[in-house]
Amino acid sequence: MEKIERTIRNLGKHNIKGYFVESKEDVTTLLETMVKEGEKVTVGGSQTLFQCGVIDWLRNGKFDYLDRYDENKTREEVLDVFRQASFCDSYITSTNALTEEGEMLNVDGHCNRISAIVHGPKQVVVIVGINKIVKDLD
Repeated sequence: MEKIERTIRNLGKHNIKGYFVESKEDVTTLLETMVKEGEKVTVGGSQTLFQCGVIDWLRNGKFDYLDRYDENKTREEVLDVFRQASFCDSYITSTNALTEEGEMLNVDGHCNRISAIVHGPKQVVVIVGINKIVKDLD
């Protein structure tokens, strides 16, 4: 728990608000306090979001969800979702690694996640499992 507290404290030094939930099932409960009904929302490529139930939660019809995972979308339509991410109210993603100092490491095939984290959406929410918290970038 000390590692988590230290990481959240150091995120604060970078003007990033950190939260802790006990289980993956609690992730959407926290998101309900952050993402409002009717907002335009999309996500970065992330198995974490599937594992925590975030994708199903976004597909519930309460949001203007730009679904990059919609199997009916063409490649061009998916690329358009990537571009529209900059204009979303909320962008939800994960990260490849988060250091205890509050630094995120992201490797991206299309750079859409990196772009959205850096600028654009009104709110960016990064879901991080304890397995992704590391001592440092090395």
